[in-house]
Amino acid sequence: MVQLLLGIEKKLEPVDAADALAVALCYSANRSMVAR
Repeated sequence: MVQLLLGIEKKLEPVDAADALAVALCYSANRSMVAR
């Protein structure tokens, strides 16, 4: 899902990198909703 949202074609290695990006995306989305 993270790869799809960010347009990344290669598999993210290590998988912890994908987890970190997912956390960052969730934080960013939540922050923009709270700001409204």
